[in-house]
Amino acid sequence: MPLSTLVETDKHEVKQRQSHALTGFGVKARTGLSSIPNNIGGLNLHLKEASELYIDNYLYVRGCSKSTIQNHKRSHTIFIRAVGDLLVEEVAIEHIAKWKRYMERRAWDTNVVGLHMYNLRNFFRYWYKKLDLNIDPEEITPPKKVFKIPKTLSVKQIQAIYDACECLRDKVLISLLFTTGVRLKELRMIRITDIMEDKILIHGKNSKDRFIYIDKNTNCLIRKFISDRDDSYGFLFKGRDNPNLSKTQVQHIVYLLGLKANIPIKVTPHIFRHSYATALLENGCNLRYIQELLGHADISTTQIYTHVSNVNLVEAYQKHHVSLV
Repeated sequence: MPLSTLVETDKHEVKQRQSHALTGFGVKARTGLSSIPNNIGGLNLHLKEASELYIDNYLYVRGCSKSTIQNHKRSHTIFIRAVGDLLVEEVAIEHIAKWKRYMERRAWDTNVVGLHMYNLRNFFRYWYKKLDLNIDPEEITPPKKVFKIPKTLSVKQIQAIYDACECLRDKVLISLLFTTGVRLKELRMIRITDIMEDKILIHGKNSKDRFIYIDKNTNCLIRKFISDRDDSYGFLFKGRDNPNLSKTQVQHIVYLLGLKANIPIKVTPHIFRHSYATALLENGCNLRYIQELLGHADISTTQIYTHVSNVNLVEAYQKHHVSLV
């Protein structure tokens, strides 16, 4: 069956199987805190408390993910560390400048600085409607995002990492990372009941489910790996003290395998995702299908891999072009 037909058929199947119940960490508002009306004024609200209220009454209610909420908390904490726990209404543009200098002195990546400034702008936009602020949130201008071509591994390097695996679990893990492009969190959350004959149901970002396809070799590895399991409803990758492997554990496994295989760059789980997408594109796969397979909401995110392929195009040109005498 053509890939286009598979993608469309399985999108329909995902929708049929998907639960629409808003449960879990990211969508529960904390109890005991009511919605804050606009134009309240005179609260004498300090930044720490304002941060907690913003998270409780805005981010939680919107259903933001755990990682998104943690990122916002981190941005607020860094700002308070730089300028102090001021009253929200006291914050002025010079405090923003001081905070920006605080980050730049630490030589933080431009995109990291931009993310923190973007988070803080949203924070002040929220309070701008409710308090008499001394700052216009639109004055907080994050630096322009710096485009970076994602790092990738060659098939030969990935094969070396696979060959360095000493246990079946690691072979399954590496095989899934490269042959499906699955995200780290998605990999950790795979349950045995999600595994089908030639595909796996993935519970993706923002509660969006999709299918990833597995080749015969990966399928055989998985079947062998779970053949003696007695917990048919458990996670595919069990942790020692937890139901599944932690984020740090997976990162450490992959990192050590990279060292063992003598890979010259730091190997992370996400580098396999970049390598998978780039390999698909270089083998002629339609960008739209790659978007579906990766679970990207916006095709502009997928288009970054065209730049990776263009690097190889330049190499091919330099090797094979014909010059005039």
